[in-house]
Amino acid sequence: MIALLLALAAEAGERRYAVMVGANRGLATDLDLRYAESDARRMGELLVTLGGVPAANLTLVQGRDSDDVREVFDQLGDRLRRESRPGERSMVVVYYSGHADGQALHLLRTELPTRELREAVAALPADLRLLVVDACESGDILRAKGAAPTTPFPIAPGSEGLVEGFAVITATGAGEDAQESERLQGGVFTHHLLAGLAGAADSSGDARVSLQEAWRYAQGRTVATTSRAPVVQHPSFAFDLQGQADLVLTTLAGARRTGRLLLQDPGVYVLLDLAETRLVAEVEVAAGGRLALPEGEYRVRRRLPDRVDEGSVIIRSGEDTLLAGASLRSLPYGQSARRGETQSLYTAVGVVAGGGVHGPLDEALGIAGLGTLGLRADLPWLSVFARGRYSRAVATNDYLSTETSLAGGEVTALRMFDLGPTSLGLGLGGGLDAAWQDFVTDGEAPSRQALAGHVGPVARAEIALASRLSLGFEAGWDIYTFPGHSAEQLVTTAVPRGSLDATVWLR
Repeated sequence: MIALLLALAAEAGERRYAVMVGANRGLATDLDLRYAESDARRMGELLVTLGGVPAANLTLVQGRDSDDVREVFDQLGDRLRRESRPGERSMVVVYYSGHADGQALHLLRTELPTRELREAVAALPADLRLLVVDACESGDILRAKGAAPTTPFPIAPGSEGLVEGFAVITATGAGEDAQESERLQGGVFTHHLLAGLAGAADSSGDARVSLQEAWRYAQGRTVATTSRAPVVQHPSFAFDLQGQADLVLTTLAGARRTGRLLLQDPGVYVLLDLAETRLVAEVEVAAGGRLALPEGEYRVRRRLPDRVDEGSVIIRSGEDTLLAGASLRSLPYGQSARRGETQSLYTAVGVVAGGGVHGPLDEALGIAGLGTLGLRADLPWLSVFARGRYSRAVATNDYLSTETSLAGGEVTALRMFDLGPTSLGLGLGGGLDAAWQDFVTDGEAPSRQALAGHVGPVARAEIALASRLSLGFEAGWDIYTFPGHSAEQLVTTAVPRGSLDATVWLR
């Protein structure tokens, strides 16, 4: 949205300036934020790359106190007056991300009243002044951020002419919390505003993003992202502008060292660096959407209602790169659910069947063949298997032939870790078996029956052959407890086991 206004300024021969303020540390009572300063840096980089702000006109203020910010405004005001030219327009953008309590911003153990900030920006000698506030208090995975937002307003076309005046954009509605997300690695509103300005909001497909497009996109995605938080976040506007409200654009083509990713299919896309250690963008686009990105190679995931498709793409400077759904491969259903990246599938369910061996319950008995059949459910943090199993072993000596059978059920819970198509897991399993023995001998040896409980550690490795099919190997160490030769005697023994299985995902 900021870049939209700046792009119009470039067309009209305006001078463009930007002040980006980020403060991870607030008052002594505030918990340190993680992303406020990096959000300010990223916003500044976008303004230089796509918004037409010369690098020399960008001021980045990180980890400074309120007096330092006041000095920046004084110096900028002097510079604007000094560089003013007859008939030439100017524009200033001020962005803040950090702590606030509704009355003041918290900057490195000092306070800057929000009224003073607004008055300082409004007083700058520029034709157009824009203030964006994404203010934070504290947080955990989703950190609460506090601000005193302005009232939302409907965007409608106004009279013809260049935009002039003062506008304020806040990340929340009145009385709400803003959100900082570990997954998005930044403020939720700032993340979606940046993505929209980079092209995700270009619903018209003209390679330019209008003010209305950017606002609708950032507001809608912010509400959707925070809908599971205790307070839903509603971004807001307040403005005093004259001119045409929907004239300002950001251009997605022609930026230095930037190319465009053309997304053939609609959906929610997640872009990461090649090592998958840094989230570049999470965007929602219609068919034919486009996104301006720095040149380089990216991992791409497309979230669908019941699965995730992924692949790689190389962006080259000044070029358009088409990404079609056919060039992506579907992740296994289990991995999709474990990563929590689908739009609506939060649990993957499959049928699992396998066979293997387990060790003898007694030294005199042989190794038993093992068969299993059951269901599994994979959630973001846990994979649970519920299986029935049957095993049979036969041991023979000079005097006796013994047939031992076990039939029962078990439940196994594992924490799985995904490494490409391969997944590794560790966990714990346990269950109850009915055990019986039949004897063949020249003498008398009646059959024996008993219940045997077991519990023990489990390790698993599996590889995905297709989105709905995985093969797995599982090894465990079952600690059995069962009755001995007398009713009062309990026997405990450790029995190793190993098996191969196949999972067919139902959803």
